[in-house]
Amino acid sequence: MNDRDKAAHLLRRFGLGATPPEVERAAKEGIDKTLDRLLDYEDTPEEFDFPFWSFALDNNLNTNFDSSRFVAWWTIKLLTTTRPLEQNLTLFWHDHFSVGAGKVTFGPMMVEHVETLRKHATGSFRTLLSAVARDPAMLRWLDTDTSVRGKPNENYARELMELFTLGEGNGYTEKDVQEAARVFTGWSIRNALQNPGRQNGYLQMMQVRKMGCPWFVFSEAPALRDDGPKTILGATRDFTADDLFDHVLKQPGHPTFLARKLWEYFAYPNPEPAVVDRIAGAYVKSKYDIKATLLALARSKEFWSDRALRSVVKSPVHFSVALGRQLGVADVLREAKLVSCDPDKNVPQPVATAANFFALQMRRQGMTLLYPPDAAGWSWGESWISTGSIIERRRLVDLMFRNAGSGFVKWATLRLKAAPDSAAAVAMLCEMVDAPADPARQAILVQAFEKGGGLAALGKANTAHQPLVAVMRLVSGLPEFQMA
Repeated sequence: MNDRDKAAHLLRRFGLGATPPEVERAAKEGIDKTLDRLLDYEDTPEEFDFPFWSFALDNNLNTNFDSSRFVAWWTIKLLTTTRPLEQNLTLFWHDHFSVGAGKVTFGPMMVEHVETLRKHATGSFRTLLSAVARDPAMLRWLDTDTSVRGKPNENYARELMELFTLGEGNGYTEKDVQEAARVFTGWSIRNALQNPGRQNGYLQMMQVRKMGCPWFVFSEAPALRDDGPKTILGATRDFTADDLFDHVLKQPGHPTFLARKLWEYFAYPNPEPAVVDRIAGAYVKSKYDIKATLLALARSKEFWSDRALRSVVKSPVHFSVALGRQLGVADVLREAKLVSCDPDKNVPQPVATAANFFALQMRRQGMTLLYPPDAAGWSWGESWISTGSIIERRRLVDLMFRNAGSGFVKWATLRLKAAPDSAAAVAMLCEMVDAPADPARQAILVQAFEKGGGLAALGKANTAHQPLVAVMRLVSGLPEFQMA
């Protein structure tokens, strides 16, 4: 790969798609500097600010705190963020811990959960594990808030080992789960508001914002805790939760479990054991630091191999959000001076429209943010590809380009109208959406462009969409276009 190909590959995996200027910047900076910029995203200010409270309000300041309202909030953050790795990793952890709004139901609680994942996304996995365990959404999701001495609930203890740290059946027994469940007895959730039933939703929201704390918080009742020795994974003592987290992470199966999962998300499926062991070694050496582990992953020669190039099937997020970012959602909002909103008012309609449009398209492809299908999360890789999902991906492209007044058409036309001929225009469009096309396919795309009216149609406001949609309908069905 040349420098530009490497830059595109890195942004494809560590980011959320990239525009040609972003690829050019990365190629000019060099891979090491770009990688540092992506990983040290705290140094990059976010330009867009749409408080999640705004998504709970309508024009009359009526409130709706159902979790479904906040799918749009996260979607617009994905579409406009200047810290793509931060959001990409938050999505990874959302799937890893897989808390579902279908059971949690209260939207602000789900938002706090996502913010916990984001806050610790590149920090210590040990810290992240502890924070998520005490997160009210997790407590409700796995019923830890109902677990008391004499009647421990095993759900969290089981998923701690099976899904979060060790892997199914990897070094633990049913007895270990039962004993570990005793550790979390007495944990619960507390409403931070006083007399919440005496206020309407808007006033409750204002009170929470004034206090500057989450609506619901973790609480612990020592009187309901199961004291006494517990034998877990070969050790016996009166474990605290933090004792248990330390103990579980020291088990030999944990580093390889997490290293493999990170590798398959960012590099390619079914990695070689030697690769997994090397990444696991970097993870342990860094004392469970995710940023250091990702740095080791991205500096592995295998990450830059032919096997890694376009080898990961795009999830609905990585397909849809990447297109939205590449085709100017942020630019359109920026030009309309819609980069922020007042948390006391509902989100501006153009922002809500963009967010809801892409959220709906992702749902049609099988992925609704905040609503993983079960405790194991979504099935990734080839599971994203089916006849139905390809139809929905092509539908998304069709909806974006088939209307002459579409903002996507206007944005693309503005950048393509200077092309000297049809071949150049098609090449620019493919580069814009990061679509690979060999010479034979490029020729087919040029024919479709000209059949749609070519440059002449592109130059007129009422026909500009015709050559674009003709090309993009074909591009959206390319096998390579489904791969990152």
